[in-house]
Amino acid sequence: MINKCYKEQNISVNENDILKWFNHPTYNSRLWIKIEKSGLIIASGIAEYDSKINEGILEWLQVLSKYQNKGFGKIIINSLLIELKNLGSKFTTVSGDLDNNTKPEKLYRSCGFSGDDI
Repeated sequence: MINKCYKEQNISVNENDILKWFNHPTYNSRLWIKIEKSGLIIASGIAEYDSKINEGILEWLQVLSKYQNKGFGKIIINSLLIELKNLGSKFTTVSGDLDNNTKPEKLYRSCGFSGDDI
Protein backbone atom coordinates (compact mmCIF):
# COMPACT_ATOMS: atom_id res chain seq x y z
CA MET A 1 0.00 0.00 0.00
CA ILE A 2 2.82 2.41 0.87
CA ASN A 3 4.62 1.65 -2.37
CA LYS A 4 1.45 2.18 -4.42
CA CYS A 5 0.59 5.48 -2.81
CA TYR A 6 4.05 7.04 -2.63
CA LYS A 7 5.28 6.08 -6.09
CA GLU A 8 5.41 9.73 -7.26
CA GLN A 9 7.61 10.66 -4.30
CA ASN A 10 10.00 7.74 -4.97
CA ILE A 11 9.27 6.34 -1.51
CA SER A 12 9.18 2.60 -1.13
CA VAL A 13 9.52 0.03 1.60
CA ASN A 14 10.45 -3.62 1.46
CA GLU A 15 9.93 -6.67 3.61
CA ASN A 16 13.06 -5.96 5.67
CA ASP A 17 11.78 -2.46 6.47
CA ILE A 18 8.49 -3.90 7.69
CA LEU A 19 10.22 -6.52 9.82
CA LYS A 20 12.32 -3.79 11.46
CA TRP A 21 9.13 -1.86 12.28
CA PHE A 22 7.63 -4.97 13.91
CA ASN A 23 10.66 -5.18 16.21
CA HIS A 24 10.78 -1.48 17.12
CA PRO A 25 9.81 -0.62 20.73
CA THR A 26 7.05 1.74 19.50
CA TYR A 27 5.31 -0.99 17.44
CA ASN A 28 1.78 -1.98 18.41
CA SER A 29 -0.39 -4.16 16.16
CA ARG A 30 -3.47 -2.10 17.16
CA LEU A 31 -1.89 0.84 15.34
CA TRP A 32 -1.80 -0.80 11.90
CA ILE A 33 -5.25 -0.41 10.40
CA LYS A 34 -6.88 -0.70 7.00
CA ILE A 35 -10.13 -0.19 5.18
CA GLU A 36 -11.10 -2.80 2.60
CA LYS A 37 -13.68 -2.66 -0.15
CA SER A 38 -14.52 -5.85 -2.02
CA GLY A 39 -11.35 -7.48 -0.67
CA LEU A 40 -9.09 -4.60 -1.82
CA ILE A 41 -7.25 -2.44 0.70
CA ILE A 42 -8.25 1.11 -0.23
CA ALA A 43 -6.83 2.96 2.79
CA SER A 44 -4.40 2.20 5.57
CA GLY A 45 -2.50 3.84 8.35
CA ILE A 46 0.38 3.09 10.65
CA ALA A 47 1.04 4.84 13.94
CA GLU A 48 3.49 4.28 16.76
CA TYR A 49 3.22 4.77 20.48
CA ASP A 50 6.17 5.82 22.62
CA SER A 51 5.19 4.75 26.13
CA LYS A 52 8.20 6.49 27.70
CA ILE A 53 6.78 9.93 26.90
CA ASN A 54 3.18 8.94 26.09
CA GLU A 55 3.50 10.20 22.53
CA GLY A 56 1.50 8.97 19.58
CA ILE A 57 3.12 9.31 16.17
CA LEU A 58 1.16 9.08 12.93
CA GLU A 59 3.73 7.68 10.54
CA TRP A 60 1.99 6.50 7.38
CA LEU A 61 -1.37 7.31 5.88
CA GLN A 62 -2.32 5.97 2.48
CA VAL A 63 -5.51 6.16 0.47
CA LEU A 64 -5.64 4.88 -3.09
CA SER A 65 -6.11 7.84 -5.44
CA LYS A 66 -9.50 6.57 -6.65
CA TYR A 67 -10.80 6.77 -3.04
CA GLN A 68 -9.23 10.07 -1.97
CA ASN A 69 -11.43 12.98 -0.84
CA LYS A 70 -14.17 10.59 0.26
CA GLY A 71 -13.45 10.62 4.02
CA PHE A 72 -11.35 7.43 4.24
CA GLY A 73 -8.21 9.28 5.34
CA LYS A 74 -10.16 10.97 8.11
CA ILE A 75 -11.57 7.61 9.25
CA ILE A 76 -8.04 6.15 9.41
CA ILE A 77 -6.65 9.14 11.33
CA ASN A 78 -9.52 9.28 13.82
CA SER A 79 -9.36 5.50 14.38
CA LEU A 80 -5.62 5.73 15.07
CA LEU A 81 -6.16 8.66 17.44
CA ILE A 82 -8.72 6.64 19.41
CA GLU A 83 -6.35 3.68 19.66
CA LEU A 84 -3.49 5.95 20.72
CA LYS A 85 -5.63 7.55 23.42
CA ASN A 86 -6.65 4.10 24.68
CA LEU A 87 -2.96 3.19 24.91
CA GLY A 88 -2.27 6.29 27.02
CA SER A 89 -1.08 8.86 24.50
CA LYS A 90 -1.12 12.39 25.91
CA PHE A 91 -0.30 13.99 22.55
CA THR A 92 0.17 12.92 18.95
CA THR A 93 2.48 14.24 16.28
CA VAL A 94 2.38 13.88 12.52
CA SER A 95 4.91 14.31 9.77
CA GLY A 96 4.59 14.62 6.06
CA ASP A 97 5.41 16.52 2.93
CA LEU A 98 3.43 19.77 2.95
CA ASP A 99 3.97 20.12 -0.80
CA ASN A 100 2.31 16.77 -1.52
CA ASN A 101 -0.59 17.18 -3.95
CA THR A 102 -2.89 15.29 -1.55
CA LYS A 103 -2.80 18.26 0.89
CA PRO A 104 -1.97 16.34 4.09
CA GLU A 105 -1.96 19.46 6.26
CA LYS A 106 -5.59 20.18 5.37
CA LEU A 107 -6.57 16.62 6.28
CA TYR A 108 -4.73 16.64 9.61
CA ARG A 109 -6.19 20.02 10.56
CA SER A 110 -9.68 18.72 9.75
CA CYS A 111 -9.00 15.99 12.34
CA GLY A 112 -8.16 18.53 15.04
CA PHE A 113 -4.41 19.01 14.68
CA SER A 114 -3.25 22.57 15.32
CA GLY A 115 -0.07 24.55 15.63
CA ASP A 116 2.55 25.73 13.21
CA ASP A 117 5.58 23.59 14.07
CA ILE A 118 6.66 22.34 10.67
